[in-house]
Amino acid sequence: MAHYRIRCNACNKNFCTKCNEEPYHTGKTCEQNEAKGCRFCGEELKQPSPSMKPAFRDVCRKNGCFELMQKSCDKMHPCGHPCKGTTGEKRCLPCLEAECIEQMPEERRLKQNSEDYCSICYCASIGQEPSVLLECGHVYHFTCIEGQIKKQWNGPRIIFNYLCCPECKKEIKASHNQ
Repeated sequence: MAHYRIRCNACNKNFCTKCNEEPYHTGKTCEQNEAKGCRFCGEELKQPSPSMKPAFRDVCRKNGCFELMQKSCDKMHPCGHPCKGTTGEKRCLPCLEAECIEQMPEERRLKQNSEDYCSICYCASIGQEPSVLLECGHVYHFTCIEGQIKKQWNGPRIIFNYLCCPECKKEIKASHNQ
């Protein structure tokens, strides 16, 4: 099993040359190493991406997924899950995985997890696209909330509901995100 194990002298990384897994999958063959799906489109990955950033190891190289990767935060949470936030945010989005949310203190616990659908588009789960946490505690895809604000009102009558959270109707605020 250690036949493909390599340690780079320059960066001291330990990886498998057959399947590019980093760190090396000790105790398993490449075939036993479970297949993962792309973080954005869900398509099964035959082997991990050759990305140098750990947050993007589970992203395929389709154009749409590559564009989403460019808009996504490249940091990893201490729990080992990638941040599902946006590039350039001042503070990372909390981990959106259900098991991590359960461990959060009650007063900071999120109302949604990565498997819940964005309640603006209802097309993809929150974890499939870069998302933003509003100060009211709701999480939406960044492009959905940005689109809602840019479109403004949708008829001849000028109203400002587009500046409110779609779920709780509080003013949209996300001071940690541009």
